[in-house]
Amino acid sequence: MPGVSSRERSELVVVSAINAWTCAGCGGAGELLKMEDAGPLCLACADLGHLVYLPRGNAALTRRARKHSRLTA
Repeated sequence: MPGVSSRERSELVVVSAINAWTCAGCGGAGELLKMEDAGPLCLACADLGHLVYLPRGNAALTRRARKHSRLTA
């Protein structure tokens, strides 16, 4: 895509659920999910359970976290 860096194209997207949902992998639920072709996955089933949620509003902390981590979502 023109004007889009390779980092932006490959960025993982995790969303905060507004409705009740069930994980397609384990049948559980939670606040955050990652959409896959098979359906929504909890962070543990998406192999993202080790990530820490940083709420919006602290740009400096977000920049530092992205700088020192190889994986962000």
